[in-house]
Amino acid sequence: MGLARGLGILGLVCTALYAYPRTRSWAILLTGYLGGTVATHLRAGSPVSVTCLWVYLGIMLWGGLYLRDDRLRALIPYRRYGRFRSSHDFAHPQLRLRIEGH
Repeated sequence: MGLARGLGILGLVCTALYAYPRTRSWAILLTGYLGGTVATHLRAGSPVSVTCLWVYLGIMLWGGLYLRDDRLRALIPYRRYGRFRSSHDFAHPQLRLRIEGH
């Protein structure tokens, strides 16, 4: 029971430090913690739903960090493209003008 209590306290400390805005770099340690949790559940043969829970928590962790940190958004920009793109959108700008008839 001592090891489980220690791991629980470590998880709570990592989560508290992640929640504090000036210590965003703790997300990396928390990701490692969640990765260890996933590996443990895979090794123990836990159901897929239990194992995927920790993966979803990691995705939400980095999604929340992405939404609140401008530096991370600058590092990994989100671009949304339309559903239908024509091939001339990727052409050289001068060629694109000739294609469009300007």
